[in-house]
Amino acid sequence: MLESAADIVKGLNWDVKDLLVQQSMFVDLTDDEQKIIEILSDNEMHIDALVEALNWGF
Repeated sequence: MLESAADIVKGLNWDVKDLLVQQSMFVDLTDDEQKIIEILSDNEMHIDALVEALNWGF
């Protein structure tokens, strides 16, 4: 009987030592990209509101 994902991994004889390290999603972001991530991580917003929050002045 399976009780967890670990049981499946064990049953398939997978070597999970290398799989336990979580990869970073955003490795090399520009300053502008980082600002967008910071703003959107707090709340959802329309693209117009995002542009206004960034002070890009399109």
